[in-house]
Amino acid sequence: TPTPCPAATGSLSPAGTGDLAASGTAAFAGAVSTLRRWIAAVQVEQLAPAPAAQDRARAAFEAAHELVSTILGKVSPRVRLLEVGLDSVGLPGRLRPWAELKPIVDAAPATAGLPPGQGSWVAPLAKTFYMDPAATQRAHMAVVQFGQAREARDQADARQLRLGTVATQIALEGFNLGLYRASVLPLTHLHLSFKGLRVLQDLFPEPKAP
Repeated sequence: TPTPCPAATGSLSPAGTGDLAASGTAAFAGAVSTLRRWIAAVQVEQLAPAPAAQDRARAAFEAAHELVSTILGKVSPRVRLLEVGLDSVGLPGRLRPWAELKPIVDAAPATAGLPPGQGSWVAPLAKTFYMDPAATQRAHMAVVQFGQAREARDQADARQLRLGTVATQIALEGFNLGLYRASVLPLTHLHLSFKGLRVLQDLFPEPKAP
């Protein structure tokens, strides 16, 4: 008579039962050990709390302030040349004969205290403004926009000083962060404003990709 297969009788050998029990015990012990390590780690290193609203507001303000200050610093020397060039020919305003203006234009770099390397821009700029009303209009607009952005930065400087003495909410109360950022937006597009205008497009070349 053939010997029945263990699977057919539903029985397992004693050796098989022992291996299964040992395997289950080892797996359970490993799971318990992992759980204990996880609990210990959580007890030692707690999740940092979410930043408070005033901390986020302060960080946003400081980031915007750095952005505005950086852009103003980059365009300031060039806008200063626009100012000196316009002032040397009395524009915007009534146009005077060039013969009267030339001595003023020649002396303008020294009068304005410009560095020697920058003073050479004044005469060609002045001549451009004298001959091209569109150049005068756009340059004057840039000077005004720069002045507005600088005024906004000065107001932000005062807010920044207050951050060291009062709560963030109080220091920044009524301060429009969006308008502050937007104050320098026109200054980042001056190369487009002056495109096609001689001398001016050379003074404000198109930014190169880093």
